[in-house]
Amino acid sequence: MTRRLIDLTLLAAIAVGGVLAWRSNRERADLQSTADHLAEEAGELPLTDPGRIHLTALETGDPMHFAWRIYVPASGSSVSLRSPGGSFGAGWSGISPLEYVGRVRFREGESGLLEFYSSVGSGGNTASLGDEAMADLLRGRWDEIRVDRAGEGELVVPEEGETTVLLRLSLPEDLAEEARRLPSMGGWQQVLPDLFTLEITPRPAKP
Repeated sequence: MTRRLIDLTLLAAIAVGGVLAWRSNRERADLQSTADHLAEEAGELPLTDPGRIHLTALETGDPMHFAWRIYVPASGSSVSLRSPGGSFGAGWSGISPLEYVGRVRFREGESGLLEFYSSVGSGGNTASLGDEAMADLLRGRWDEIRVDRAGEGELVVPEEGETTVLLRLSLPEDLAEEARRLPSMGGWQQVLPDLFTLEITPRPAKP
């Protein structure tokens, strides 16, 4: 019964997050299809230590959509999201452990900007990644972006205080050089070739 309730909660979280992030009927239909796929893939995590975070990557079939099955013990954890546009934190805490699907999805919005929706911590976040010049540069070239994702084909159990990069997107050197020449890329000079970094850091339980 507990496992069934967890799976139903996962499906509800995916559906609600998708409705908030993407508005059109077609996009909602696509997200529902993806949710069904993730639910099928999201089997039970083999917990080696119930007191520590466990995670494994899930395949979405979409090169701009990334997902993980994540288990969080009843002790809390923190997540930091870093990008040139800023950063934010999110965390968990509670008397019961939590198991769910965390997601990051990118798309080109109606305004012409590259947008991302993330739901990895205790809430969802939507923001743009760069300006129109960046979106123009990356349009049709997403397959050139290098992807480093934790948990691909393995179970990751980070130590307390150990930072794990869930997702890092970086540009190949030729594309990074093109980005550096854009007039609006001054704020990106210190981070390129990295484009997007998502990290998770387990923290000790608060008394």
